[in-house]
Parts: sequence; C-alpha cells; structure tokens
Amino acid sequence: MRVFLNFVVWREDAAGLKQRFAEFLKMADRHGISVMPILFDDCNFAGHVAAAGPQPAPVPGVHNSQWVSSPPLAMVTDRAAWPALEQYVKDLVGAFARDRRIVVWDLYNEPGTAWVRKAVRWSRARSPGRAR
Repeated sequence: MRVFLNFVVWREDAAGLKQRFAEFLKMADRHGISVMPILFDDCNFAGHVAAAGPQPAPVPGVHNSQWVSSPPLAMVTDRAAWPALEQYVKDLVGAFARDRRIVVWDLYNEPGTAWVRKAVRWSRARSPGRAR
C-alpha cells in the first residue's frame, strides 16, 4: 500500500507523525499488507500550500481536489530550506530503516525538480533495507 507522508505534518509534530505511522504499520501488518511510504510529491492539484491542521473538505466529483505537494514548492526551490528536508528524510528513514513491514521507500512521487538526487543520498545515509 502506498502511503503519502507530508513534510509539513512532520515539521509540526515529528514524534506524533512517527507514532501514528508506526500504528498504521501495525494495522497494515495485521492484515498482511506491506507498505511503501512516500516522502516527497510535487503534485499540487488543489493549488495551495500544504498546512498542518484541519484540511478543506474535498470537492465532490473532483479527483484529488485538495491534494497539495510535499514539501511546499517554495522549499523545493530554496536551497536554504534543504537542510530541513534532509532532516525530515533522515529522521523518517532512520526511524523505520529496518522495519520489515516497509517493502520499499518511494522517496519522490512524480518529481518535477532536479533535487531528487539529494533525497536519494539523504535516505541512503540511513541504510534502509529489509529486516532479515
């Protein structure tokens, strides 16, 4: 199962996001479901900036009507913001690097920027792999 994790949620409450994700992994495992977490995504169908907290209601009949990118585009294009994105990758991948319930990491869904190679390097720094 693909699961999108959003940077702004981690930025607001990293410990809470990791706790909730661990609980999700536990529930998926009970049902024999392996998980593919997705850390970054350039899609922004809603046309607004991701924010933590209550989200707008979906627009009926409109696919992904409130979908926002992770991280916000302004961070992707601002090299000064990259250290925070590096910390996000290393924290999440580091916390779950050897978790057997994670079948593969999707670091960047539909990347529209050149910095995807950085995300790969940051992830590899935490040596993710299948638990044996």
